Amino acid sequence: MKANMSVRVVVYTENDDEARDARLLILLPVGVGIERLAEGCVASPGPSMVPSLRGTVLCDVGNILNGGFREVSLTTTLPSEPLPKRIGAFTYSRTPDPAPGNNYAERTIQ
Repeated sequence: MKANMSVRVVVYTENDDEARDARLLILLPVGVGIERLAEGCVASPGPSMVPSLRGTVLCDVGNILNGGFREVSLTTTLPSEPLPKRIGAFTYSRTPDPAPGNNYAERTIQ
């Protein structure tokens, strides 16, 4: 039986802020293959010797009004090396950001 990992990222706006043409960049752990991508997402090319392995996923999440949110989910294989591993997410938009320091998050996979 093949083991998978589900990744769910929620992008939201607050503080009278809105995001136009927002993008989400998900940084995957080494050794992870993509099983399922959300609509609007594309994975970076994998290395020629193991094309199923991907380093990043870029998602177009569109416009997000003040107080709004978008949710992106994807499924990957588990890393081949023993856990724990880290996964990161960075979001940005065409709209000026009054607090860009809160656009990145990372979590440890146990």
